[in-house]
Amino acid sequence: MLKISGAILCILGCSGFGILKIAGWKKDLAHLQNWLLLFQRIKSRILYQKEALEESCIWIGEKQEDKIGVLLWKIGMRAREERYKEFAGIWIEEVDAWCRKNVQNKNIRELLLQFPGYVKEADEQLQTELFSFYIEELQKEKEKIEQQILEKQKPVMAVSLIGGVMISILLI
Repeated sequence: MLKISGAILCILGCSGFGILKIAGWKKDLAHLQNWLLLFQRIKSRILYQKEALEESCIWIGEKQEDKIGVLLWKIGMRAREERYKEFAGIWIEEVDAWCRKNVQNKNIRELLLQFPGYVKEADEQLQTELFSFYIEELQKEKEKIEQQILEKQKPVMAVSLIGGVMISILLI
């Protein structure tokens, strides 16, 4: 009886690993969707409110009450207070630390860290065009992750379940 219950627990544990892997992908997708929305809002603030990037980050960060909103607010405040540092340096420091804690996908991390390169010192029209291009890049990555989840969800669950069965057979 103990062997059977151990085998069942082993199978459930291995299938749980597959569930966690898929949940991580979905969490990355949700973060990416939030970033897309925030970048569109920042672009709108710059285009229509004629705000500086730092001020847009602060305003949106105050309105957004999640981890990403706090991150944007922190970046904006640091950029405002630390005038001797470039916005790009502050962005990379803060977003890199956030990504290490919250994002599994390396492509998302790299894409988020590239953001300051897209919004260099430029006039308003060029900056909004660069924002549009960057948002398109994020959208492509989002579609790629959605496709990845669809393609790999069943095989990951099957492999983790089969792995659990194999381990339980070896233990019995």
